[in-house]
Amino acid sequence: DLTGAKLPHALAGTNLAGQNLAGRDFSGADLSSADMSGANLSGCNLRGTNLQGAKFERAKLNDADLTDATANKAIFLRADLTSAKLPLNLAGANLANLDLAGRDL
Repeated sequence: DLTGAKLPHALAGTNLAGQNLAGRDFSGADLSSADMSGANLSGCNLRGTNLQGAKFERAKLNDADLTDATANKAIFLRADLTSAKLPLNLAGANLANLDLAGRDL
């Protein structure tokens, strides 16, 4: 559990699977190819982040702000994006079984 830990802005390729990262400010961070599978990212600020190739399988992203994030080829298999702010680039992203409950698409 990384609750309260100060994380660097360059997290490309980092394994953060299963971590509780709720409410963190990752704005502008490089999270490309990071493994966030099963992580709790509820309420996180992910504005303008690089999420290319990142894994978000079964991750909780409810109420997260993904405005202007780039998520090309990211994997959101069974991720929860309930009430998330989504104006992001999802070109080539895997959205299989994605939970978009409460989203106005």
